[in-house]
Amino acid sequence: MRFSLSRHSVGDRVVTLTPVGEVDLLTAGVLRAAIEDTLLAPHPVDVAVDLAGVTFLDCAGIGALIAGRNIAIRRVYGHAVVNPQRQVRRWTLAVSCSNRQPRRIRIANQRRSR
Repeated sequence: MRFSLSRHSVGDRVVTLTPVGEVDLLTAGVLRAAIEDTLLAPHPVDVAVDLAGVTFLDCAGIGALIAGRNIAIRRVYGHAVVNPQRQVRRWTLAVSCSNRQPRRIRIANQRRSR
């Protein structure tokens, strides 16, 4: 399966990253770098990662999402993982065990992973 990642801004405060395909050991670094680059940019923005097109997510992909979540917590930015497919949603639910959450952001027409 091929992997692609697109990025688009929603206004001037929210960036949506949309990976498509399999997020695994070979591709998770691309996702992680995109999340980190967005959250560590000089101008603060919130990040939404739209997983609607992700068909497979392994532990490396989970690690990329957790790394982004941790940066968002430290910098008090918003971070959301939205629209996961059923098989991916189970993983996003399983690793979301901390009581400490990043500031929530609102993204129109997107389901949140909790």
